[in-house]
Amino acid sequence: WINDMKVVMGPVQIIRKNEYENIGLYIHSYFSTAEIYKIFPQREEIFRSMLCCNIIVFHLFTYARHFIIGCRRILGITHNISNGFVYMETGGRKVLVKTNHLGVDIEYIQEMLKTPEFLLKYEEMKKSCADKIVFGSADRDAPLSGIIEKLEGYKQFLNQSKSGKAKTKLIQVLTKLHTEDEALEGPIKQEIENKHGNEVIEIKRSQLSKEERWALMAVSLSLIHI
Repeated sequence: WINDMKVVMGPVQIIRKNEYENIGLYIHSYFSTAEIYKIFPQREEIFRSMLCCNIIVFHLFTYARHFIIGCRRILGITHNISNGFVYMETGGRKVLVKTNHLGVDIEYIQEMLKTPEFLLKYEEMKKSCADKIVFGSADRDAPLSGIIEKLEGYKQFLNQSKSGKAKTKLIQVLTKLHTEDEALEGPIKQEIENKHGNEVIEIKRSQLSKEERWALMAVSLSLIHI
């Protein structure tokens, strides 16, 4: 299984290695309309890579419809319906297109928010933030996670904000994959701290427990990625 648009070119690379591989692709985020993709020079490559999968799953049918229409307008490939299933046929292969909604278990979350473990982590995090407006984010510590771009955006926000920068704080949690990797965000973090103080940003490497993850969500006004 391949998850989300960040690795959407993965299927074609896998097929080049093994044309008989079974591949599933789940798009967790919004899938744009054909009009948006027509702007991209690599639009055909994106759609052809997706069609290297055996099954493509979208969160909503609206997104699946955007993909189906995009295939027709960009590649000239139309969809078929058989026994209630929608599929695209290309290169002698049938690619199943489905939707699968991810629900939220409200009762589980409500019970978890009452646990002593969560309340302890929440109070610790709330105390460390004081009266700050918190931007929360949790990512894997890898170049493809876009950490540098995120910090550049936050730095620009601080540079342009006249009154809000003293009230905001970015809490960035990184799950380190390889201990020998260099901390790539170090220079830009230092630049932010030198200009705006060390209270506006906190970066820590940690394997978040579920209580810590929910505590970060609870104290944050905005979640950049979690």
